Amino acid sequence: MTETGPHAILATFGTDGDVVPYLGLGAALRRRGHEVTLATVDRYRPAAKQLGLAFASLMSDAEADAVFGHSDMWHPTRGPRMLAAWGGRPHPRPVRHSRRASP
Repeated sequence: MTETGPHAILATFGTDGDVVPYLGLGAALRRRGHEVTLATVDRYRPAAKQLGLAFASLMSDAEADAVFGHSDMWHPTRGPRMLAAWGGRPHPRPVRHSRRASP
């Protein structure tokens, strides 16, 4: 436990339909005194900051655009294979976050 209570790390990768529920969950946990870090695509950093959540980048906006913009992503059989291949590669940069929300 930290000074503010347990620390929840909410990690997701996707679009609004995947991330927005985690923002809501993170906000509810913060109201209950938990420390919360949202780990996802860079474009959600401002929303996390607005809710008082710490943020950890899982991928840049350019990386997300490349994955979600690829035609195979939405194919019923090629999409899962593409994501598995993408997820199995070494992460291009270390995931870094601050345990404190940015001011």
